[in-house]
Amino acid sequence: MRRARFVPPILLLLLGPLPLRAQWQASADLGASHLQRTDIPQAGAATFGASVTGIGDRSWIRSSLLGVFAGPSQATMQALLAGSFATSPDRKARAELSGVLSGFGETGSDATVSGELMPRVQFGTSSTGAAVGLGLGSTSRSGVRDAIYRMSSDAWWFVGDDQFAVTASAVRTRLTFADATTKTVSIPRSYADVTGGWRRDRGGVAIGATAGVRGALKGSTGGAWAEVDATAWMFPRTAIVMSGGRSLEDPVRGIPRTTFVSVALRVTAQPHQTIAPRREPAGARVLVHRLDDARRRIEIRGVSGSRVEVMGDFTDWTPVALELAGDVWSFERSIAPGLHRIALRVDGGEWSAPVNLPRATDDLGGVVGLITVP
Repeated sequence: MRRARFVPPILLLLLGPLPLRAQWQASADLGASHLQRTDIPQAGAATFGASVTGIGDRSWIRSSLLGVFAGPSQATMQALLAGSFATSPDRKARAELSGVLSGFGETGSDATVSGELMPRVQFGTSSTGAAVGLGLGSTSRSGVRDAIYRMSSDAWWFVGDDQFAVTASAVRTRLTFADATTKTVSIPRSYADVTGGWRRDRGGVAIGATAGVRGALKGSTGGAWAEVDATAWMFPRTAIVMSGGRSLEDPVRGIPRTTFVSVALRVTAQPHQTIAPRREPAGARVLVHRLDDARRRIEIRGVSGSRVEVMGDFTDWTPVALELAGDVWSFERSIAPGLHRIALRVDGGEWSAPVNLPRATDDLGGVVGLITVP
């Protein structure tokens, strides 16, 4: 089976539609953990992680790396590259193509590399929807490749600051190896997973929990698992991340069953709201309100003038005049969720960043505000 070698170029095609104004985030984690795996005893370990994520209107891509070092002879490394491209987000039913390429290696053992492609159909919107898909790929270890067949369905919905997700999947693959007599042995492995997750990101704290159960169909072991994590943003680009739980074996990627508790320091390229209370500075402040699945209302407060304009990546950097109601200037527009850049000016003056937002320098050397749209 050589299907996995087609995944990297297809992932590059998925990356191609990401526009230059797509929202990008990069982060690095450095921490320590206490873990227990099926193949090693309990041990303390140093951990290192890094990720880069890009999100556009119709596509996204993510790469991540995780290293665990429990000693000179106990080190593991995981790498993942995933991407997706979908048709117009304005449609209630749309097609999507996603791909995943992963690798796992540990001291004293051959690395496992796997790749999958999955066409899916999505229904609903970005805030409430579902998807179903069929995937095909292969996993390779010690030069032996085995096919992967996957069927998956997902559902997601938002309630205020809370995000919920449910996933059901069925996987069929094989484990092929040579026994003591160099005879090739192939063992079918099939299982079904049901997973539920919850996440809340509000202010300077993000918390989440995920749990699942596995049903063993053939040649696999069933069980239950759960993980929790919490992130506290001490500074705009620095956070403390705590996590713990138990994960089941992943036969496709070669990852063993693990129980862990960890704490790490995270540094990111894009700023985030912090947990420390701040005095509200004087000047123009911007707020964003969610009206429905697509439309948002931008409000500007603390302004004295006869004309207020804003521009940002969501206006293609074209100035938009706001309407005044009482002491609030506002306008409504369809804006994609995520991190955006915004600037404002009063009575035709200089463009500036709202005082209540983190600031960044644009491509022309000007200062803009960074605003997160829910």
